[in-house]
Parts: sequence; structure tokens; C-alpha cells
Amino acid sequence: MAEVLLFIHDFKLGTAISDTLTRLDHSVRFVEQPDQWQQLIKPETRLVIIDLNDDKYLSHAIISLLKLQHPQIRVVGYLTRVQKEHRDRMKAAGCDLILTKSSMIKNIPSLVDNL
Repeated sequence: MAEVLLFIHDFKLGTAISDTLTRLDHSVRFVEQPDQWQQLIKPETRLVIIDLNDDKYLSHAIISLLKLQHPQIRVVGYLTRVQKEHRDRMKAAGCDLILTKSSMIKNIPSLVDNL
């Protein structure tokens, strides 16, 4: 069982993703505040899912620091609408995969297959 950190402020989407991950036998932790993530990372943490639309999380800075300190953790971000400039900036920061918000839930099983 791998642990997944969720940087998701949207209650409905966060609940749906959390429920899916739990059914797939993964533990889930929500990051409520941007400065809290470093304390929540454990050796079992294998995946981080981050809402790239939410400015609260300062995605670019968090992704860069996370990948610098924990390169083994897979980072998946989602956007309401994927725009090339924003996608390229997040990829450069270290985001491994960027999906649209609408495809996030249906792709959860394939995202955690190899954890």
C-alpha cells in the first residue's frame, strides 16, 4: 500500500479521488496548507496529486522543491483546461503528468497501478 498526498481544495473532487484511492487500497492524506506538505511526506509516499489551478498551493514552487527533495515521488497535476504555457511551466518544475480535471478520477486506477 502506497501513500498519496492530495493538494486538492475542491471538496467534491477531493472526496471522489480519496474514495477511489481508498478502494484501491492506498492511504490518502490531504495537504490543507501549502507549508504543511513537508511534514506529511513519509517513506511510503509514492504519489502527489496537485490542483494546478489553485494559487493557494503555489504549485510551481512546491513541485520544484518536492522533486528536488524527493525525486522518487511521482507528481500528477490537473488543470481545468490544459494550456500549453502553464503545462510547460509545470513540466519544467517537475510535474510528471498533467491531466484535465475531468479526466482525473477515471485515470486514478492507471495512475496507481505501478506504485
